Amino acid sequence: FEGYIPGLAMCSLHDGVLEALELFLRLSVRQFVLSAMEESMLHDMLEALGISERFIAVYGLEHQEGDSKLSRGRDLMNDYGIDPETTLLIGDTDHDADVADALGVSVVLIAQGYQSEERLHGMGFPVYRSVRDWLGVLRIGDADRTDP
Repeated sequence: FEGYIPGLAMCSLHDGVLEALELFLRLSVRQFVLSAMEESMLHDMLEALGISERFIAVYGLEHQEGDSKLSRGRDLMNDYGIDPETTLLIGDTDHDADVADALGVSVVLIAQGYQSEERLHGMGFPVYRSVRDWLGVLRIGDADRTDP
């Protein structure tokens, strides 16, 4: 995890992320962040990217171990009265899929992280090659989802 931290300053948002955040804002969809990143670093990163104000709450871990975020997900859902039946977790790892499954929420996986599209398909949930592809499906009901 230590080697990961210096590269954060060079990170930028994937194509379509700002558009997706704005779309959900216009639709009055409550948006939260749940991450395995240490929470104060997560706040700093969202601030540096200029998107922190788009989220009602940001839940990260209390340490830099980068382990499971399931307990923080439970805290988030309880603290904000989040209904699993109307919740979508958007992630990019098999752990995101596992967390969504354990929380009883729907999940969409975007294959733009460090795990391959093939690995994500193995989770049995919808996988899109990019945020832009997923946005296209939201807008036109197209079948741009990648199938195994």
